[in-house]
Amino acid sequence: MRADAEHLKAQIAESLSLLRAHLDWDRALRRLEELNAKAEDPSLWDKPAEAQAVMRERGRLADQVEGVKRLEAEVRDSLELIELAEAEGDSAAADAAVADLARLAEVTEQLASGRISALVSSRSMPELRTWFERSKEPEPPQESALASHAHD
Repeated sequence: MRADAEHLKAQIAESLSLLRAHLDWDRALRRLEELNAKAEDPSLWDKPAEAQAVMRERGRLADQVEGVKRLEAEVRDSLELIELAEAEGDSAAADAAVADLARLAEVTEQLASGRISALVSSRSMPELRTWFERSKEPEPPQESALASHAHD
C-alpha cells in the first residue's frame, strides 16, 4: 500500500483509539445493552419520566457508538478500495480513495483532539452527523479569478 495511505491509516487508528477511550467504549457498549433491555420492558412506560430519561440516554449512546462504527467502516472501505485500485493499476481510483482516507483522518483527529468533542458528548450528535455528511460532499467548482473578472 502507498506510504501516504499507510500514514493516514496509522493516524486514523490512533485517533479512533483516543475517541474510544474518551467514550469509555466497553462501558458505553455495556450500558447501551442495559438501556436496550430496559427499553424492551413494557413496565418501563408505567413511569413516563424514567422512560424518557432511559430513551434519551439510549439515543445518545447509540448515536455515539454508531458514529464510531460508521467511521471505522468507512476507513475499512477506503483501505479496501485503495488495495483494489492498486491491484488493478487504477491510480485515479487509488488517489480518490486516499483523498477519502485523508478526509476521514481529519474527522477522526478533530473528534479525538476534542475540537468538537462537545458534539460527541452532547445529548445527541445531529450536528456531527450534519457536519460529517457535508464533509463527504464534493466541493462545488470554484470560479476562477479570470472568469469572474470577465463578467464585470
